[in-house]
Amino acid sequence: MEQTHRFKAQPLPSNSPDCLSPRDNYSLTRPKPFTLRTDLRGEKYQHTFRERLRELSEQEKENQFRAQPVPSFEPEIPKKPVVPPPTKPVEFFFLTDIRLEERKIFDEQRKLRDKWINALKEQKQREEMVRQKEEIRRLRSELVHRAQPIRRFTPLHIHPSNKRLTRAVSPLIGGKRRKYMQILEESFQLNELQDPVTVTNTNLQDPAAATDTQDPIDVISSEMQKLITFDTSITDNNSYDQ
Repeated sequence: MEQTHRFKAQPLPSNSPDCLSPRDNYSLTRPKPFTLRTDLRGEKYQHTFRERLRELSEQEKENQFRAQPVPSFEPEIPKKPVVPPPTKPVEFFFLTDIRLEERKIFDEQRKLRDKWINALKEQKQREEMVRQKEEIRRLRSELVHRAQPIRRFTPLHIHPSNKRLTRAVSPLIGGKRRKYMQILEESFQLNELQDPVTVTNTNLQDPAAATDTQDPIDVISSEMQKLITFDTSITDNNSYDQ
């Protein structure tokens, strides 16, 4: 209660501009025309009323008495038709005349074509007769026997060959193959046992001894040659025995 009865001084008015935003100036409200349902009903009634009045006026006009014209009892005279001018004849033609002319042209062309075909046939017959006569003359001349001279040919000189006869060599099958493999194994063993250093020393000390040593490949080839010659001799003996 004390606070409510306490005096509160109002602030002094200030000459500073108002800090509030400027007020918007709206345009005045303008009334718009409006339509009422009573107006619509009145217009509809007026329209139907006018239509009714128009129909009544038309009926009155139709119901008015109209007198028919007085009939005329004079006889009706028919009008005479207009007489046309006399008919003038027009030249006419038959299709048979046209077909007759076309037929004449066709017959003439056919006669000319038949003459040309007959002339070609006669010419071919004459040419065929001439050809047959020439063919008969040629055959008669060919049928006459004429002795031909003896022909001379260059003689054929056969020179003997210096090459040896071909000797058959049997393949390495069975025992030959086993012997060949055995010789190869022995040659490899010999190569492993030999010392290359001692061989070079012996070659330097005694060149004659180096020439006496043989290559194992040469040894294998010589052994194979012996086997082949041995087998061929056996096969030759068997063939002679048979």
